[in-house]
Amino acid sequence: MNTKYCSICSSSFDAEFEGVEGDIGIIPVAFCPTCLAGIRDFAEQQWDLYPLEDPAPVRPAPYGYCPVCGAVGVSRERRPDGDDACANGHKYPSARAEPR
Repeated sequence: MNTKYCSICSSSFDAEFEGVEGDIGIIPVAFCPTCLAGIRDFAEQQWDLYPLEDPAPVRPAPYGYCPVCGAVGVSRERRPDGDDACANGHKYPSARAEPR
C-alpha cells in the first residue's frame, strides 16, 4: 500500500488506486480524490475551461460544408451564383453548400 497524505486536507489515501501525486515546480504535492475534484472544478470555473470528458463546442461554419468531402467552407465569391471553396481546396456552387 502506497499511503500518501493530501497536501490540502491532510487525509490519507492510497496513491496507487486513488488521488494523484507529483510536483508543482519543485514542490512535491499529493491530492486526495475529493480535493483533486475540487481543484478541477475551481480551474474550470475560474478560466472557463471545459471538463476533459466534454468535447469542445462546435463552431458554426458560416459558408456551410463541402458537398464533396464534408470539410468546412472557408471562402465564398461575392457575386450572384458564385462558388464556395472548402478547407481541402474543392470549389463548388454556393447553392450546393451543405448546412448540416
